[in-house]
Amino acid sequence: MIDKLSIIRQILDTDEETDKKILSVLASAKCESEIKGAKIHIEDRTCSRKSIFMEAKINTGKETIFAETENISLGGVFIKTEKKIAKGEDIAIRLISPSGDEFSFISKVVRVDNEGIGVMIKTISPSHQTEFNRFVNQL
Repeated sequence: MIDKLSIIRQILDTDEETDKKILSVLASAKCESEIKGAKIHIEDRTCSRKSIFMEAKINTGKETIFAETENISLGGVFIKTEKKIAKGEDIAIRLISPSGDEFSFISKVVRVDNEGIGVMIKTISPSHQTEFNRFVNQL
């Protein structure tokens, strides 16, 4: 069993930068736990979407698709594309921000419409997770 009191004591001794990282990880974990296995309704999102246009490189395992994002959140991304990718499919995505930051992750397609696809982030490396959280929170 995890000793939460010990964790709290350790958090009390951290600096402001570490506090921000902890809050970012907690926010991301909350989004992930609330959307895993749930039927996602756009109006019920817990992670706020932020409009941003970024280059997106999608690898479906069969082809590579070049597209651009419409918006992002800590839990997912909406990517504008004319290519149809099946709902439920797992895909690899690499995003490149206007300033050159790159984020790679595995995601699941949770929405498909005429404008593009909505994806939920499933797996992201710890280093990319920290940087991605910081990037999204600064928007």
